[in-house]
Amino acid sequence: MANYTKMLSITSVIAILVSLALAFLARRASARKRFKGLPRVGIDPGFLGLRLPAAKSQFFEQGQKLLEIGYAQVGHLLQLISDQCP
Repeated sequence: MANYTKMLSITSVIAILVSLALAFLARRASARKRFKGLPRVGIDPGFLGLRLPAAKSQFFEQGQKLLEIGYAQVGHLLQLISDQCP
């Protein structure tokens, strides 16, 4: 009986950890889908945000410049779209 209870508790912990990991990954994927059409500027945080501190640091140091680059890229894309429309 003790082995069954121990196995059940281990299984419960594994199930909770897996569900938390899936929820975290789903949230990250949905955030990326919202901004899919916008150009990326600066350092990409990478898989699971492993380079997030470097990306934050770059944004704090060069945020205004990065925003201006992003706006310039969006303006260029809008110009291309308007040129293709009749």
